[in-house]
Amino acid sequence: MLKNTALVILSDAPVPGGAIGQQLVDYVKKGGGLLVALGSRSNPSSWPSLAEQLMPRPSGEPIDRMADRGATLGYLDRGHPVFEIFNGPRSGDFSGARVLRYWHVAAGKGDRQLARYG
Repeated sequence: MLKNTALVILSDAPVPGGAIGQQLVDYVKKGGGLLVALGSRSNPSSWPSLAEQLMPRPSGEPIDRMADRGATLGYLDRGHPVFEIFNGPRSGDFSGARVLRYWHVAAGKGDRQLARYG
């Protein structure tokens, strides 16, 4: 099903369970890309147990930063290939981006954090 797919994006959607969820796990373990954008409908507490093979489960409720005008990125791993395009002059500035709501996700053993809030 995902043989010729370069990237799977779960945009404000739960991790699927059953046979489809297992196909996603197999795809990622073989090097397939997965981008998970958590939102109000993501509901990580109801994800199937196989989701643990894809990423650490977000904990608690979303963190709301509306009152303090949002969180900013305090660290960005510019040495990672995903950010390579932003290394040149006038090619992007992440310091002005404000995130008003996010989920806490603790890095797992051996995970590489590419960015985190200040």
